[in-house]
Amino acid sequence: MSRWFRFYADAMRHPKVAELSDREFRWWVNMLAVAAENDGVIPSVERLKRLLNARLDHVLTAVERLLKAGLIDRLEDGFSPHNW
Repeated sequence: MSRWFRFYADAMRHPKVAELSDREFRWWVNMLAVAAENDGVIPSVERLKRLLNARLDHVLTAVERLLKAGLIDRLEDGFSPHNW
């Protein structure tokens, strides 16, 4: 089933988002899409790796950068977009 999520046009001008590289921005949007498919939860890095067909080191780097930027929050068993 295809799902959608609301994305504000001015998101790219948000100070946290403006600091992201193009690659990090793409990771953030992909994680938002995954969260939309999972009731607002971004799963563990192992599951995220499989869902996005990505290398584990790339997933870990992206997650750490987005955590540091304050765009995602750590949960007990995964992550959540900040202020989802």
